[in-house]
Amino acid sequence: MTTLFQLLGKRPVYTATLDHCLDVVSQLANPAEITQVVLGALLGDVAAEYRRMGFDEGADRASSLEQSLGGARRPDLRVLDLVSCLHNSSYGQVNAKVVEAVIRAMLSDLDRAPAVRRVKPVVTALEAANGAGNIALLATIVRRAGSTAVLDGVLEQLRHRITETRTAEDALTQATRLTNIAQVIAEFDPSYEATWQEAQQTELAANAALRNSGEGPNLFQAGIEAAQRGDWLKAAHYYEEFARIREFSPAMRAAMLVYADAARLNADAVTDEDSMNRLVQRLVENRVLQARSIVDLPLFLTLLIAQSMAIHENSATAEPALRAAELAAECRAGVAVQRGTRAIRTSEDEAVALVDLLNHDAAAFSPSGLAARHADLVFLWVNTFTTEDDHNGLLLCGLDCATGRTWAAKHVLTGELAAIMVDALGETSIDLTEDQAASLSRLLFAGMPDTGPVKLVVVPDAVAWIMPWNRLAPATALEVSTAPSATAVDRTRAASFGSPRRIIGLFDHDLPGAVLERAALLDLASADLIEFREVHSYAELADELATNDYDLLTVAVHGTSNDGYEYRLLFPSGRTSPAALFQLRLPPVVVLGCCWSGQSTEHPDMVATSVGCLAAGAELMVGGLWAIDDKVSGHLLAEVYRRCASGTPFAQAFRTAYQHLSAEHRAEAAGVALIGAPPTGDGTPS
Repeated sequence: MTTLFQLLGKRPVYTATLDHCLDVVSQLANPAEITQVVLGALLGDVAAEYRRMGFDEGADRASSLEQSLGGARRPDLRVLDLVSCLHNSSYGQVNAKVVEAVIRAMLSDLDRAPAVRRVKPVVTALEAANGAGNIALLATIVRRAGSTAVLDGVLEQLRHRITETRTAEDALTQATRLTNIAQVIAEFDPSYEATWQEAQQTELAANAALRNSGEGPNLFQAGIEAAQRGDWLKAAHYYEEFARIREFSPAMRAAMLVYADAARLNADAVTDEDSMNRLVQRLVENRVLQARSIVDLPLFLTLLIAQSMAIHENSATAEPALRAAELAAECRAGVAVQRGTRAIRTSEDEAVALVDLLNHDAAAFSPSGLAARHADLVFLWVNTFTTEDDHNGLLLCGLDCATGRTWAAKHVLTGELAAIMVDALGETSIDLTEDQAASLSRLLFAGMPDTGPVKLVVVPDAVAWIMPWNRLAPATALEVSTAPSATAVDRTRAASFGSPRRIIGLFDHDLPGAVLERAALLDLASADLIEFREVHSYAELADELATNDYDLLTVAVHGTSNDGYEYRLLFPSGRTSPAALFQLRLPPVVVLGCCWSGQSTEHPDMVATSVGCLAAGAELMVGGLWAIDDKVSGHLLAEVYRRCASGTPFAQAFRTAYQHLSAEHRAEAAGVALIGAPPTGDGTPS
């Protein structure tokens, strides 16, 4: 949408551009509510351009599409929606293009809503663009502000916010924002040159006030200057002292301490097993996850894993690499999965944006403790990285719980293997030949024990999450599952759970795969091998789960291709957000035979449907990593249920059912993933 707005902003606008905008929007399936608001503004622009050029038919088509996508809401009300959206966003946590799309939509609707007072929306847009670091967008907002009266009102509001601050640091933040915006205004209208100079003086005064306030600004500035000189240890000291003497928010304090540890890494002060273990422990104690809204935490943690790999080259153990990889996994999504969580209450607004489930602290991790509690499992952590010369790489860590053996390896991929790795990400993996899949498998599982059947748990990063792990895993793997973190498995793994007997399902009867799955369950129920209950709407499902106990819930419907808050399950009774699903009293196993239901998420501060189900109380979840083949999925799940009915535990039934598919169908079916903590079941019913 950002790209479409940018196209419309270029002059001259051609009919081909307008036709392209309509074609793109018309292909969007069931966009989320806030997306509909943005689309309404976009389509309003398209319709206006068509009419200006004399193409009434195109304008009518755009207006009709606007109505069908929920754009019938008046422009003035859409402006209020978008202002609220920007106010409730943390710009450091939201993709910059998302911020830009919302701002451009708001500006478009503002031009169509003359009754709306422009100052507040323009101030909100400028603050959001400044927070996202988008200078070009700042200039666009200023150009479209409307009048000098609006610009004067904007500057007055920004000055007033400086006087309302409670600390010298906040005053400096507001003064810096005023300077940035005043500079852009002065470049647009030179008559504001003096205003810009005045803002600069205000910023200098705020900086001096901060230095003299006793709040510790000199230490932070000293840390920056030491880092610029390359004196990393001194920078680490200054950042740490700054965090100690100041009364920070948890996020800012955690960020300062991350800066300190990043400086230690740059200083090559973390070069052995003990220093790495101390650093990881310190990050846990300092509540590192709190810093995610300020620091590029994934980048920092990837660098941490890479350094731990370097230490491993001169060490007999890979434990430091495991600790670093597990901390990254916990921060990425693992902390969302906690023991004892059965339901997540969400308001209607949160049903759009999901919920922030990453509000726990990462736990301390002991490889030996994990091994002692789960002696039947083998863990593999998979993290991806890109070198400075744009080569892709893999950071692999493993733990064989039966023996306590650890291993770690760093691979920079080149040539054919690099191409295979790219093709192995997502739906394109279907086209991998058996030889190519075997080649990648040998690399990934080189450290695996070769002593016989194993229960394998893969802990991939967001990139590796969508790899076909069931296909890539060694043939000797008795079970194959992915998990957001090893500690999430440790927290939630059930002591015992066998074959699911009590099953509830909701099916889209227009999907052939759903029909196959349903027929298998009906056959098993008629043979008295399971108890099966079919429901037909979300309301009926919620009532049934609230009053009766089940071992397994299966939902076989379409899923949308969007990520995070955009994702929807297309129930026969209507679109259903994952957040609504999370509010249910979920059984131990949840099977979502829906496209993209098992994907990871690209949105910080959100979890995907797969992890959300685990956070809401499920122990195992089956979901689609991409646009899964419906019939293949139906055949696979039908066979899983038949094997479970004969007493095979669910995770083993899932693996053996997959292995007995034809080679062609295995490539397709690898998009259906088992996610979570496979129980220690021995085949007895739960």
